[in-house]
Amino acid sequence: MDNLIVFIIALIILIIFSLVDVISHRKFKKTSNLVFHIFGISAVLISLGFLVFSEFKFTFLAYFGILIIIFGIILILLTYIQIKKHFLRARGIVKNGLYKYSRHPMYLGIIIFFIGLIFLVPSFYIFIYSLVAIIFMIWQAYEEEKFLEKKFLKYKNYKKETGMIIPKI
Repeated sequence: MDNLIVFIIALIILIIFSLVDVISHRKFKKTSNLVFHIFGISAVLISLGFLVFSEFKFTFLAYFGILIIIFGIILILLTYIQIKKHFLRARGIVKNGLYKYSRHPMYLGIIIFFIGLIFLVPSFYIFIYSLVAIIFMIWQAYEEEKFLEKKFLKYKNYKKETGMIIPKI
C-alpha cells in the first residue's frame, strides 16, 4: 500500500478517536467509557503500526528512539497502576506518586512515546502524525482540566502546586 494512503488512514483514525474523546468530555461532562477507549486505542495503535511498518528504515537514531519509547510506556503503565481504581471515573483528586509532579503523567508518557517514535522512524509522515497526536494530548488535558475544576473545588489549589504535563522545577 502506498505510504501516503497508510498515513492518511492512520491520521483519520487518530483524529476521529481524539475528537470523539474530547467531545465526550464537553457534552457528557465525563470521561468516555472503557469499551470506547479499548476499541479506539486499538484502532489508533493498529493504524499507527501499519504507518510505522511502511515508513521504517533502520538508522542509528532508532536505538535512542527505542529508549525514549520504553520510558514513555513505563510512565504510562506506572500512571495506570497508580490510578486504576479512579481511571475513567474521576472519583477524586490523586495528588501522590506521579501526580505529585504532573497533573497528567499519563499524557506526559504518551507525549514521550511519540517523541521517541520520531527518533525511531525519522520520516515526514511519522513527524506529522506524532505532532498531531501530541497536540490532541495537550487539548485533551485542557478539556479534562475544565471538567475537574467544576467537579472538585480543591482542583484549583492542586493546579497551583503541580505542573500540568511537565513537572514544575
